[in-house]
Amino acid sequence: MAVGISPARILVLFLFVFTLAALPAGAQLVDVSWIESAFVNADAATDGQAGSDNLMPEDQNAALSASGYSISGSVSFMSPGAPNATSTITGSYTSGLSFLGGTSYCRIDLELAVRQTSTHTGTPGMIPVRVVANGTADADGDAALFAVANATFDLATQSGPLIGEQAIVDNSEGTASDAFNVNTVVHIPVDVVAFGALTASANIAGEGLQGGTSSSATAFVDPIIEVDDQTIPGSSASYRDHYEIEFAAGWWALGPAPTKETTWGKIKRLYAN
Repeated sequence: MAVGISPARILVLFLFVFTLAALPAGAQLVDVSWIESAFVNADAATDGQAGSDNLMPEDQNAALSASGYSISGSVSFMSPGAPNATSTITGSYTSGLSFLGGTSYCRIDLELAVRQTSTHTGTPGMIPVRVVANGTADADGDAALFAVANATFDLATQSGPLIGEQAIVDNSEGTASDAFNVNTVVHIPVDVVAFGALTASANIAGEGLQGGTSSSATAFVDPIIEVDDQTIPGSSASYRDHYEIEFAAGWWALGPAPTKETTWGKIKRLYAN
């Protein structure tokens, strides 16, 4: 970021850099927590939506427009129940305002544990868990209408972090993009609780703007977590034959009620068909 930016820009950037909160482990998994909001502001005019629905998060939208300006923001989900989020904010200004800004934000917190579903021969050791996670952050437009995009994905146990990824950009030097792409295996003991968090936030803010100013920001995050298809040592069976990841309630997968004993991979395959 360029040296000498205004305090307003520093505040916008600071408010939307999040880290995984420390969560207590326990035998019972807590429900998935979804928080999503879209808010826009043009001087005294405001519009916004906010929600927190652990069963089925809903898209959030906010928009304002009048002679001389327009601004809109949204939070959307690619498929019902599958944990992913896209946050977008777009604004343009010609005249008549002292301040224009907005934010679109989503955070999903969850707990998971590897459960043994049947007996087998061989020595399992630590259970291999495949994590595939993608995140993107894009910012564009005139730096006078400052834009920030931030996407994060974290996974940890009480023993320490397993994955920590972030894509974050601003438009202080024009169009900018960042991304992370994770395809890895982490090892988690049976019945040990792991904690995950993903965020997608997009923000713009400007004051004392000149005519013909516009900018936008978009953040996207989309992980899959499931037991890896490896052979159990001393056995001909796959870990997937005898282990599965349990998530707490919060997945609208097989409806009308959420299911607990399922995986992101299964949910995503369900909605892909």
